[in-house]
Parts: sequence; C-alpha cells; structure tokens
Amino acid sequence: MEIRERLGCEPLKVQGYMVAVYLCLPESTKEITTNSGDKVSIELSSQYIENQKYLSVVGVVGSMGEKAYTGEGFDKFKPYCEVGDLVVIPRHEGAQFTHHNKPVMVLPDNKIVAVVDTIDEVKPR
Repeated sequence: MEIRERLGCEPLKVQGYMVAVYLCLPESTKEITTNSGDKVSIELSSQYIENQKYLSVVGVVGSMGEKAYTGEGFDKFKPYCEVGDLVVIPRHEGAQFTHHNKPVMVLPDNKIVAVVDTIDEVKPR
C-alpha cells in the first residue's frame, strides 16, 4: 500500500535532514472493570483525545527530507527507518502540528528511537 493511501492524504514535504512522523491516535474507547467485575467500554471525549494525541510515542513515517540519513556518520550505516515504517519517537524532540487534520511530528533523522511491527508493542509511561 502506498503511503498516501495509508495516511489518507498526500504526505508533508519536509526538507533537509527532517523526518515527518504521523502520530498514532489514542483509542476513542477504553475498557474498564467495575467493582462488581463487569467489563464495560466507555467512550472517551473528543477533548481528551485532542489533549492526548501529541503524547503518542508511535507513528508512521510519512516522508523524509532529501538529506535524511545521508549526513556524516550514516555512510557506514543504513537508514534507521523508511517511509511507511511504524516508529518510536521521543515525545518532545520535534515540531508538532496537524497536517490535513492528522497530528504530525517533524524531527531530525537521528531522533528515531526504534522501528516496531505493531503499536501494541509500545506503551508510553
């Protein structure tokens, strides 16, 4: 699947050494267990989801600048990630904003922490 289809929009065109990571949004429902042991689902408010979206540490690489992973030190190593990879990123290391109503973090190429297979592998603390 092409990245445009996966994101639902044309990816942001970032410059230089930057990487655009489209953040995975928090779940809109949460399952809780009541005192009696029953499991119930609650719908989280849109305000809660809005406040939580930039706390995500997992996202999809949407695009990379033309110089990403070409600088000094990368000549001996392959790039940390590729467009379309699901990656772990530090929370406060880049510029945060929305692009086509999707939360995005743009950060330097060397700030990608890890590549993961599923979002369930990573839980922020």
